[in-house]
Amino acid sequence: MKILHCSDIHLGAPLAGLGENASIRRRELIKAFCELVLYAKNNADAMIIAGDLFDSSAIDNAIFAAVGDAFRDAKIPIFLLFGNHDKRLAKIAVGKMPPNVKIFDKQTSYELDERVTVHGVDGAYENESVSFDKNKYNIMVLHGDKTEIDFSKYRNEPIDYVAMGHYHMYRMENFARGVMCYSGSNEPRDFGDLGETGFIMLDTAKSGKNAVNRLDFAKRHIITKNLDVTGLTSADALLKEYAKLTADIGAQNYLNLIICGRRNIDVDVEYLTDKKDFFATRIADETVVDYDLEKLRKENSLIGEFIKTVENSGKDENIIDKAIELGLKALEETR
Repeated sequence: MKILHCSDIHLGAPLAGLGENASIRRRELIKAFCELVLYAKNNADAMIIAGDLFDSSAIDNAIFAAVGDAFRDAKIPIFLLFGNHDKRLAKIAVGKMPPNVKIFDKQTSYELDERVTVHGVDGAYENESVSFDKNKYNIMVLHGDKTEIDFSKYRNEPIDYVAMGHYHMYRMENFARGVMCYSGSNEPRDFGDLGETGFIMLDTAKSGKNAVNRLDFAKRHIITKNLDVTGLTSADALLKEYAKLTADIGAQNYLNLIICGRRNIDVDVEYLTDKKDFFATRIADETVVDYDLEKLRKENSLIGEFIKTVENSGKDENIIDKAIELGLKALEETR
């Protein structure tokens, strides 16, 4: 039996950090999820959604209706657990979702067939006990992390697969008599979704890690690049290095750009802030200005004394470098 496991779709998220592209991405995420349900219909026997399908409980009626239509058309059993973002929708959804959608409430177990049982516990009832038949293939559906869930009470149970939600990137570890997996979000929303995205196809005919097949059909990905500016002496050199570094990134993707190294005082990273080469770009400036500290340290001046005081402070090297940069900039402005 094949079961599609996904989580943390966050339909309806505001995505304010994407600016003018936020509305485009919100529509894409709805379309991508409906396509994922269609994929499950054609390739799986059931589907598990391990929480936070919606970004909040105040979801737009049109989004809720689109999801319901996709579920109804799928016809396969769909097991739906609500997460910390959309938990208040649980009671409402019970009466509005099509009959093939099985919603986990206080503590619910569903017999998928004579061999496979799917169990789920709503986070509000985490203290409830669950009964497992050791002769069955048991799937547990949960949403949260170790600060919210007492995993110890499940670790010695005859559980073959734990379908987790909450973390937006893929994770897998051995658990009970099988594995525990966070599927990750099927599509990255914004720059908070760094890491491996996608969904999982679980094969109950196999065991342990062999039962897990991670797939990624995301239309966009977040690509992280490190641009080391050490040795660059002009804005033109900076732009050329940027172009070379990002040449292999498709324009449809997000660029998470980290600028690092020792920066020549004449190289201004602000030249890159107006670049619109990708769907969205985030720039983190982690550079340190490459002052001639040996020369400045020898000055019989306030600048020389400042540098020696900071260097002898005993702080971390990165903190010292940043403190010297900010201090010298301030002192230069008072000259």
